[in-house]
Amino acid sequence: MDLEVDTSFSMYTDAGDAVAQKVVELSKTAGLNWPQTLKLMALIADEQMSNKYGELMDTAVREVIYSRCNFTTSFYA
Repeated sequence: MDLEVDTSFSMYTDAGDAVAQKVVELSKTAGLNWPQTLKLMALIADEQMSNKYGELMDTAVREVIYSRCNFTTSFYA
């Protein structure tokens, strides 16, 4: 039986999921903490930059990114 790996971040599009994956990769590579990662996500989601990825700040998406970054600090930092 094949196990499927869930690559979804609850974004509306595959492109949005790809952006969320890049946030995880950057956060891990740069050693960002959760507050720093949140700031990065907010910058990307900011409507003045792009209204394509506004859902990046949705709770479901934030929870997946937090989990995949293996953060252990408070989610509500």
